[in-house]
Amino acid sequence: MERNYGRAEYSLGLLLRCVYRDFQSLYRLEDVTMRGLIIDYAGVLEGPTADADSWKQLLSELRMNGIGIAILSNMDVSAVPEPMARWKEAGYVDEIVLSCDIGVEKPDPDAFMAAAEMLGESHKDCVVVDDSIVNVHAAVQAGFIVVNYTAFDRTEAELRPLFDLH
Repeated sequence: MERNYGRAEYSLGLLLRCVYRDFQSLYRLEDVTMRGLIIDYAGVLEGPTADADSWKQLLSELRMNGIGIAILSNMDVSAVPEPMARWKEAGYVDEIVLSCDIGVEKPDPDAFMAAAEMLGESHKDCVVVDDSIVNVHAAVQAGFIVVNYTAFDRTEAELRPLFDLH
């Protein structure tokens, strides 16, 4: 299904694609593509600004293109909450990484690194989506490509070129 992006959102997506392609050429990384997505749960997949149906469609498309997907959450629980577990059970994500299980919380860079490792990917091949600016800054400092989530349509417009989806 083709989306109708607003002019600014579409332009941002094209700009990101151009910057990323220039980065690849500059560092002779023509064969490098993003292969992992690390996504926050509360505030992104669930919450007042979440668009679960649209996320499911995008995550399905990413999975069909071989992209590994992990939820990374700071929830401090003894077991994965049922609503979060459903994302994995339904095949939308590969891994659920809880800070309490790995011993570090976001914004600690080791939390993002652990999620990338769970996907079997280098952090250089993963994109992080988070709604917390503190977590966004930490992931950037750790060397990840990061999308600051504010609304689904904007995030989708930024993710598509990074994963070479049309």
